[in-house]
Amino acid sequence: MREWVVSVAMGESSHDSARTGRRFRSCLPYSGMAVGSVRFTLDNSETIIVTDVELRRIYESLWAMSHEPGAISTAALVMDVSRLSPYGPRSVDLTHPQSTVFRKAVALLHV
Repeated sequence: MREWVVSVAMGESSHDSARTGRRFRSCLPYSGMAVGSVRFTLDNSETIIVTDVELRRIYESLWAMSHEPGAISTAALVMDVSRLSPYGPRSVDLTHPQSTVFRKAVALLHV
């Protein structure tokens, strides 16, 4: 299966695709991760790489969505991975409910 990266750090807008359910517009084949970023693997094997700078905003968006299934557990995963060293490999696998709210939180970065 081919792996894709949507680079939130590069300012790519994922707002439209998150609302419509279409694939994010700016997808690149996975070629590695920058230091200071976290790799999130969604339930459909899609990969989103987020910089440490963006993690706090995603965490806050997830707490704002705490009434949705998977939001609190995803926020806990985001907080946990943000505490790890930025120089080691950091990746998180998400379940379907977690992937759904994570996509929404990423989309809110560009609103």
